[in-house]
Amino acid sequence: MPKIPLMIDAWIREAQEASLLLEDLESRIEHKRLIHSASVHSARSKLLDLGAKLDRLESLLRNLPAKPILTDEDVEYRWKMLKDMQLRTKSLISSISAVPSPNWSKDVPGAESEECNVSPDCYDQDETKTSYPKDNTELLKALVPADAASRSEGQVISSSMPMSLTWKACSTILLFLALAALAFFLALLCTAF
Repeated sequence: MPKIPLMIDAWIREAQEASLLLEDLESRIEHKRLIHSASVHSARSKLLDLGAKLDRLESLLRNLPAKPILTDEDVEYRWKMLKDMQLRTKSLISSISAVPSPNWSKDVPGAESEECNVSPDCYDQDETKTSYPKDNTELLKALVPADAASRSEGQVISSSMPMSLTWKACSTILLFLALAALAFFLALLCTAF
């Protein structure tokens, strides 16, 4: 993948942490350092952490702010990064699950299971899993500064202001016309009798 300069934000930092975990696990498998059950347990624990990070990254990409601050190229690049990490993680799952361990839970899906082969594009936004660490609140902060958001809200309010004044003026004119028509109708009735 070509390196595209991106603004460093919470998503990029989280992706870098996930990438470091992924590289560490790949190097352990490559150098066959998963001989002891303690190292297998540690690798599986890191794999679970990596899965949570990838879920969080996907959730952040699926729930972008209403006012886009990233270009389409940046978002596309982030999706490519995420899909690459997901593919590498599937490969790690199959490699690590091949190492026998009596403590490994049977309910953790293998790389070929239906849960791991679900395409990220098939989820609805409501079904997207969101899990945020309690100590890392930076991911929950908006990517747009608060003063910029308040300025844009002020612009929306000021742009809708003329519309509400126009509506009030039109309704007032219609009210006067209706009263004039009623007065004319009453005058006609009085002169007829």
